[in-house]
Amino acid sequence: MINLKNLITEKLDYKAERFLDIIQVVDSSIKDLKDITVDATPKGNWVVFYKNKKMTVVNSNLLDEPIIRKYNLEHHD
Repeated sequence: MINLKNLITEKLDYKAERFLDIIQVVDSSIKDLKDITVDATPKGNWVVFYKNKKMTVVNSNLLDEPIIRKYNLEHHD
């Protein structure tokens, strides 16, 4: 018997969903947060990396530490 719960994709938190929407404006081929990481700027904004390549900088209001930890978005050099 197939467990339908395993087939349903986890819904993103509101902030994560907004963040993904902004990222998709820059690159519409991105469909999830899998290859996205972020790093804080000195001014408190977020540098966004896609597959370890710098993509854009977004406003600090789009993300917070709990969302970054929950979705494992922390960038490691």
